[in-house]
Amino acid sequence: MNTERLGQMGRIALRERGMALGVALIAIVLIGTLIAGSFFLSTQDYRTQSNGTFEEQALSAAEFGLSATLNTWNKDTAAAMVTGAVRTRTDTVTPGVTAVTRTTRLAGNLFAVVTEGRAGTGVGANARRRLGQVLFLPAPTANVAGAVTTRQTAANKLTLSGSATSSGNDSTPSGWNCPPPGGAVAGYAMPDTTQISSSSSVPPTGSPPKLQTPVAADSNTYFNLGGGLTFDSLTKLANITYAAGANASTIQPSTQGGVCNAADTRNWGEPWRPPTIGTVVECESRYPIIWAQGNFQFSSGRGQGILLVSGDFTASGGTQFDGLILIRGSLTTTGGGIKANGAVLAYQSEQREGDDEREHDDPVLQLCHQHGPPTARGQHTAPACEIPLLDGDALMAELWARPKTDLERGLRRGAWYRVIQETDRQVTLDVDRFPETVLREYLELVSVRPERWTIVEGQGDPTALAATEAPSFGVCPNCNHRAPLVYPIVEASCSRCGGTFLIDWSTPSVAGDGARQL
Repeated sequence: MNTERLGQMGRIALRERGMALGVALIAIVLIGTLIAGSFFLSTQDYRTQSNGTFEEQALSAAEFGLSATLNTWNKDTAAAMVTGAVRTRTDTVTPGVTAVTRTTRLAGNLFAVVTEGRAGTGVGANARRRLGQVLFLPAPTANVAGAVTTRQTAANKLTLSGSATSSGNDSTPSGWNCPPPGGAVAGYAMPDTTQISSSSSVPPTGSPPKLQTPVAADSNTYFNLGGGLTFDSLTKLANITYAAGANASTIQPSTQGGVCNAADTRNWGEPWRPPTIGTVVECESRYPIIWAQGNFQFSSGRGQGILLVSGDFTASGGTQFDGLILIRGSLTTTGGGIKANGAVLAYQSEQREGDDEREHDDPVLQLCHQHGPPTARGQHTAPACEIPLLDGDALMAELWARPKTDLERGLRRGAWYRVIQETDRQVTLDVDRFPETVLREYLELVSVRPERWTIVEGQGDPTALAATEAPSFGVCPNCNHRAPLVYPIVEASCSRCGGTFLIDWSTPSVAGDGARQL
């Protein structure tokens, strides 16, 4: 009996030792799985954080590359690019973080700049981010009615003496490589040509020599230069600034280290060309914007570009300037005067005496680089090659347009599009980041983007729409999304962008069938 009981107890003990081994193995597997899972989760979390860091670095690199391209914009390189040409630059922000920028000339003065930021370790990049911007480099235009345009008054006549004269005939400055001469403009353009008192020995020339035109009385002629540029906006782009009452003397081009010295404020570029003795060829492509903040005297030297004078301008000493001279006050020349190849626009009165000569280099803003045809109003536009006159500064034009009728060219009726380039006949719009050129007559243009819904469908006046409760369709001023609108609600929210805007029921809607047009 005891022997049998002892045998049973031995067999039970053996079974219990086998179960303990299984439980131990299962525990080891579970613990190992937990450890592996924790390691996997930690690795994934590390990778997620690293990827987030790489993404931020790539985005920062893209922003850096875009900014660096704009800050180091080279006007000469941009002017030399043909349509479709691409230039690539690579910037290393930090080790492993780079920015690759591609600049493409789209058309005219329109450029696309796309930067891809790359960040990562090892071969390839862990993260890429891309940013782009469309640039419009505005070339100023001017309503050039004459080589000298002035707003004279009976109280202060245009006084000419000595050999003072002005020529509106297109001519090529000595040594310049210019296209064939174009049509002439007037020698003098004024609101009233009877306000001239002349004892000069040299009569004016041009077509006609003296032009009486209301253009000369219009302040827009002197202060709104087209391309989204004004007198005031040009002053903000000035490369050289003089305080009121300053006298600029011994103005001449200079070099440093074999290149044109742009840091020299007496260096206004080189209007001379070989074989003229003393020509500084390194400064031929320098076209600065010079701004005198008040009354200003130019007593000796030579230069080129755009000269802005916020007060009265006195020129003497046989000075020379090639380009555009804009004067808010009056112009007086004495003691040898000035020879200007380009045009002079003096808003106030003008007195001229002594040796003084103006030549109209047609068109005035192009300085013989390339001629553009004059418009019906005598306005001349500077093409893409004239970007140097702005010294490479890139601006975005603040002008908006919408179609007056259904053009079926990808333009949404009632939608406002940013203007990226304009001439007297055509306007280029930014349509979903692609340029679209439309005849100006088919567009309504405004300087500030409207902030109200535009009604684009629904016939008749608003009261008729209210009587029938027929829905009209409006276009969101922010994102150009269409939504049904019922008169007489005064505001509506956009389901796409979430913005809330007033509804412009007072303006006739744009109708696709032409029954109601802007």
